[in-house]
Amino acid sequence: MATPLAPLRGLLSQLSFTNFPLKRYDVPPGATPSAAQQWTLYCYGPGFNDDVTSFDPQSLKWIAYLTFAKVDFRIEHCNEPLMSPNGQLPYLTLGRKQCVAADDILALLSEEAVALPTVAPEVTPRMTALIALVENTVGDAVAHYLWCESDNYQALTSAAYTGHYPWPVNRFQACTLRREHTRALTLQPMTGPELYRAALDALRALSDHLGDADKYFFDTETPTLLDAVVFAYLFPILSAPMPQAHFRAQIKEIPRLEPYVRRVWATWFDPSRSPVAELEL
Repeated sequence: MATPLAPLRGLLSQLSFTNFPLKRYDVPPGATPSAAQQWTLYCYGPGFNDDVTSFDPQSLKWIAYLTFAKVDFRIEHCNEPLMSPNGQLPYLTLGRKQCVAADDILALLSEEAVALPTVAPEVTPRMTALIALVENTVGDAVAHYLWCESDNYQALTSAAYTGHYPWPVNRFQACTLRREHTRALTLQPMTGPELYRAALDALRALSDHLGDADKYFFDTETPTLLDAVVFAYLFPILSAPMPQAHFRAQIKEIPRLEPYVRRVWATWFDPSRSPVAELEL
């Protein structure tokens, strides 16, 4: 949402691991992992249907990717960015002594020799471009849908992000967050309908990269970072009972995307905690 190339530059930096050495912080006093070596992801959550995921795309991206990589970690839905050393969620604690911000998680996984799900080298540039497309184009439309559509903001978004604060702090925090998102979106020379059209065009192109029904993007057997990013932006939209649901309805019309999101949910997240049949997908 800053400049059109900002997400691509950030992603290339992450994928090439040029941000070594990792910026490690002391664990904030409020973060209390249950075991000395436990990895814990502090993030927004739970999902809009009170499920194990998150209503926040950036938080859900890392919940999904760490799950896909079969990392042994726990999820802490703290909903308090001020707990983080850099003032942003999510962040990952490593035992009781260190934590890393979201931008450093990929580099950390490489440093810790975690076996990450990958694609063939010749496909990597294409996957990198698609991730940037989703995080930039689809991300802007999702932000507009959650924060700028007044009915959606009042019905779900405001309470999800700030409902844990007492009145009137919750109202002040919600207005502050909405103003920040609105200001960021004004940097784009596009109206709300134009943002939605661009996102839908991107998602239609993306759906062409979905192969067999039992595989993931680029026909991989295990979901990759691209799958984590796509799931992170689509699952909150498809599962949230928003009053202004036009964007959701248009996404559901795109071939293969809704069944794909359902399959990722059913395969990788605990169905017993919120059965996929009960989610309003």
